[in-house]
Amino acid sequence: MKNLPMIPLIAIACVCLLFVSLRASEIEGTPNTATSAAVRFSLADPPLGPSGGTIGLSQASSLPPAGSSTRPSPVVPPVGRFEFGRLESAAFAGSIVSLTLLNTADYLSTREALKYPGVAEGNPFMSLVVKNPWAFAAVKIATTAYFVYGLNRMRRKNKTTAWIMSLAANAVYTWVVYNNLSVIDKVRSR
Repeated sequence: MKNLPMIPLIAIACVCLLFVSLRASEIEGTPNTATSAAVRFSLADPPLGPSGGTIGLSQASSLPPAGSSTRPSPVVPPVGRFEFGRLESAAFAGSIVSLTLLNTADYLSTREALKYPGVAEGNPFMSLVVKNPWAFAAVKIATTAYFVYGLNRMRRKNKTTAWIMSLAANAVYTWVVYNNLSVIDKVRSR
């Protein structure tokens, strides 16, 4: 099968996009409320006083007693550099990019397969539009956009379900592209 090396290339491209999105989220790093302050905090930083300035040794003895209501707010404890939320967001974005690339590969491989006599679309709904490349492209773009929108909306409500659906969709489209490439290879070898 001559075209099957294309699947590992698609997988490698998806992984590269995942790492690029991870790196981009690290560089851009949208400031978060307490977590961004916690990440910048280190044990070497001096404690902050009620006015926001640092407390010197001479001022430390003039702090109000422990039970006093004028006591300064506690300093946020240090948090490591690793933030799971950002990693999970970047990984989910990579999954969405992978799904988009697989839909594009499905479109291109289906168009290529349909050029050969005796090959027909297996999906009865898509068989209505595959003969017209513009209608086929419009349907693929619309369904991909709907998937992306639905998965992102689902992720806000239930991350686990969104991940399961995203991975399942990626698996299905990987199989579809593999099947298309297998059909193309069989037809070319006749």
